[in-house]
Amino acid sequence: MRGLWTSSIALLLTVSIGSAEPFQEITVGGPVSSITDAEAWYINFFGADAEAITPVPGVAESKVTPDVWF
Repeated sequence: MRGLWTSSIALLLTVSIGSAEPFQEITVGGPVSSITDAEAWYINFFGADAEAITPVPGVAESKVTPDVWF
């Protein structure tokens, strides 16, 4: 039974890795104690011209390079 489980996982990983699309963008996240203070800090750090979005309440993202959101 263990051999069947191991071979099934190996097959699944092989198929998944072989057919996976390359990453187009990445998002880096971290918890903060105050979203308002964090947004103000990141606007100051990245500059007011940095693209920023709020996809859902409590989540703020800034585009720091063409392919990275933080």
